[in-house]
Amino acid sequence: MIYAGTFGRINGVGYMVRLAKELYLVNPDIRVLLVGDGLEKAAVCASARQDGVLNVNLFIEDSLPKKDIPSLLSAADMAASLFIDLPEMQPNSANKFFDALASGTPVLLNYGGWQHHLIEAKGCGLAMWRKPVREVAEIVSERITDPAWLDSASRAARRLAENAFDRDSLASQVEKVIVAGAVREGGRAVGVATGGERD
Repeated sequence: MIYAGTFGRINGVGYMVRLAKELYLVNPDIRVLLVGDGLEKAAVCASARQDGVLNVNLFIEDSLPKKDIPSLLSAADMAASLFIDLPEMQPNSANKFFDALASGTPVLLNYGGWQHHLIEAKGCGLAMWRKPVREVAEIVSERITDPAWLDSASRAARRLAENAFDRDSLASQVEKVIVAGAVREGGRAVGVATGGERD
């Protein structure tokens, strides 16, 4: 499992240390890789060392160029997108989420909102908002060692990326919204924006 992103206060990357500690008790063969930099990185490293998981089943590396992230994610069984539990973060559109989908990597989310509901609806990962970390570890262990689930979730992630978040399709959709708005067809603009009208 991999987290590739910022070690900021709002990201709550310490969650992955707690998860690694529980995973070690459930299945010590599962590895967690954290890649990135940020204000909280030193604290995350210290916490991982204190909990006895650093360089045991949790590994921390410096950030990589954006161009290397797709291949990194493709090599992982699961990718994590993290935020601390703030209502203001629920409407967010985290790059980590879309990067994982594009690489066909199942996503673990620890926050609520539209991405949480999308994962539940599309079966492209694990929506773990407000679940105890021990329970999350048990679910991760069960799913990550199930080749059929991994294959299904990977395919669902890639399908969702292509069908809902393709850049060219979204650009065309934005253009149609702008044109509909310019000619004062507000109802049509809403329909296009929400996916109800594409032509």
